[in-house]
Amino acid sequence: MSLAHVKTVLSTARRNAGFAAQLATDAALLTGYDLTPEEREALVGGDAETLRAMGIDDELLKALGEIAVHR
Repeated sequence: MSLAHVKTVLSTARRNAGFAAQLATDAALLTGYDLTPEEREALVGGDAETLRAMGIDDELLKALGEIAVHR
């Protein structure tokens, strides 16, 4: 599992609205990150429960809301 890359994606989405907006509409943005299929699917689908089970804390999960705003 590449948890560090998941955290990087979520941290960037929280800090950068443009990144969050792009991620909401273009999953190809994740190509440069070393993610498992499950991680990619959870990020694209906004699956907080799966991400939480992977060890992502609630503060970073707030980024899913930033991404969802742009869907």
